[in-house]
Amino acid sequence: MRTTLLLVLIAGITACKPATNEDAPANVANVPTARVQAPRPAEPFRLAEENELIDFSYSYPAKAAAIPALAQQLQGDMARIKAEAIGFATEDRDSAAEMPRPFHGHYLHKGWTSAGDSPPLLSLVATTESFTGGAHGNSGFSALLWDRQSGHKIPFATLFQLPASFEQLMRAPYCRALDAERLKRREGEVLEGQFSECPKTSELLVVPSDEDGDHRFDHIRFLAGPYVAGPYVEGEYEISLPIPRSLLGALKPEYRDSFESQLQ
Repeated sequence: MRTTLLLVLIAGITACKPATNEDAPANVANVPTARVQAPRPAEPFRLAEENELIDFSYSYPAKAAAIPALAQQLQGDMARIKAEAIGFATEDRDSAAEMPRPFHGHYLHKGWTSAGDSPPLLSLVATTESFTGGAHGNSGFSALLWDRQSGHKIPFATLFQLPASFEQLMRAPYCRALDAERLKRREGEVLEGQFSECPKTSELLVVPSDEDGDHRFDHIRFLAGPYVAGPYVEGEYEISLPIPRSLLGALKPEYRDSFESQLQ
């Protein structure tokens, strides 16, 4: 009787013993712990294609590729300008065959780069180079300002409490800097007419840029394509001006921390 009771007590103690790895079956204890892989960072996008009709390329940086809605818009832009370029090249080739005259393949290269970014904003600028069968190639600029909070591209003027503030604060400094650059390129010669006037802001691309890489915009770049600020032979005019303190006060509060003054 005592032997039976002792065996019952031992069995009860064994049943209540906490489980350990040593007690686990071998096929369970040896199962490795699953690892959660971090998402891969976005990579820059570039497409390059060349055939008898056209040499085409399009690219944008990783910062743009990391924003799905923005990447989708850029892909749409790429598809649109590629289709247009192929259409122009096809018409030119067919026209050359009918005349007849030599056909020279067209090209279209558009590349976006980051001019700077802050937590809410990403500023992109693109340079486009093209040849459509004329006497010479052409070039131009595009700009895009993306608001991460709204998930849309926004006009630069919407950063300000009053859209006219930017014009009032920055037009005179821009015109002075442009005239100085014109005199330098023209070796002191003063032209008359259109190319002596200061272009309207609406004719320019205005790009906020971060030149010291601290994720705050410190300069404003004014981009003027050929024929805007000077004749074709003078090429593009790019004027970069440091942001004055007065401009910070004109910004909407939600964007003010994205900028820093360079003029005290």
